[in-house]
Amino acid sequence: MNVSFLKKKECELCITNVCISIHYRYFDREEMTMKEDFVGFIEVLNEEYKSNETNNHENEYEIPTTMDDFIEMCKKDTESTLTTREPRLTGKVIAKAILNMIDQFSLSKEAAVGQSYDGASVMSSNAIGTCRYIQDSCVNAEYYHCSAHSLNLVLIHASTLPLVRDMISTVKKVTTFLSKSNKKRIVLKAALNKSGCNTDSLKSLCETRWVERITAIENFASNFVAIVRALMAISLWQDREASSKSKALVTSVTSSSFIMSLFTCIAVTNNFDTLSKNLQTVNKSLYHAMEDIQSSLKILEEHRVNSTERFQSIFR
Repeated sequence: MNVSFLKKKECELCITNVCISIHYRYFDREEMTMKEDFVGFIEVLNEEYKSNETNNHENEYEIPTTMDDFIEMCKKDTESTLTTREPRLTGKVIAKAILNMIDQFSLSKEAAVGQSYDGASVMSSNAIGTCRYIQDSCVNAEYYHCSAHSLNLVLIHASTLPLVRDMISTVKKVTTFLSKSNKKRIVLKAALNKSGCNTDSLKSLCETRWVERITAIENFASNFVAIVRALMAISLWQDREASSKSKALVTSVTSSSFIMSLFTCIAVTNNFDTLSKNLQTVNKSLYHAMEDIQSSLKILEEHRVNSTERFQSIFR
C-alpha cells in the first residue's frame, strides 16, 4: 500500500489554487504486478496563464491600464476576445497540463493505454473534453469513467428518496449544530464519554462523495444515544436560540421516520464502502471488479427477498 503525506505548503497549494492530482498506473515487468504512483499536483490555471511574467505566451490575457483602455476593450467584446481575458478551466487546458507532465518525466505517449476521470463534461466529452485532447497525442489511451465515481453517482441518485434525503439533511444539521461552538462540543464530548463511546466528536458529511457519507452516517448511528443526550442537555440552556433549536432537533432525530430511515440506510449501504475501496485497488482487474459488483447486487437482492426479516432485525 502506498501512503502519501502532504506538506503544509502542498495543502495550502490545493486549497488556494485549482489543482489536479496526477497518478500513473503501470505494469512492472520485473515484479509482474500492477503499480500506481502519485506523481504530484498540477496548478492548472497558474501553469496555463502564467503569462503575466512573460510577453510571448499564447494565452496572455488583457489587463486594462486606463479607463480609455477599458472602454476600447468593451467596444470589441466578442466571444473570441473574451477567452483572452478570462482564465478558463477547459478540457484543452487540463489536457495540456497533463501532457506537459508526461513530457517532463520523458514518458512514452505511445505506451499510454488508458486514462480515467470522473464523468464531468470538461473531462469526458468526446468533442471538447480532456480525454479527447489527450487521445490526440496518446492514440492508445482509451477513456474510462472512474468506477468508484460511477458508484458514487448511483448512490446520489438513490438518495433522492424523500425519507432518505430528509434523514441526511437532519444528520447534517445536528452534526453542524453540535460542532460549531466550543461549549456545544464540550457537552457533546461529555455525553459521548458518559455513553461509553470511543470518540469525542462527530464526522461531518462529505458534500461530494456519497460513499464517504456512509461512514459519517454510521458514526452518527453508533453514537445516536449520546447525540440525543447532548441535544436534550442543550435544550435546557438559558441561551434561547440554542435551546429552541436543540428542542427542534431532538424532535426530528427521535421521530420514527428518521430512525427507520437512518438504520435502514445503513443496513442497505454498509457494503458499499468496501466495494468503493475495492474498485480503487491498484491490482483490481475488470473480472474481479465485476465479481465484487455482482456480490453487492446479490446482497441487495437477498435483502429485498427477505425484507420482513431484515426490517425485524433493524427494529430490534
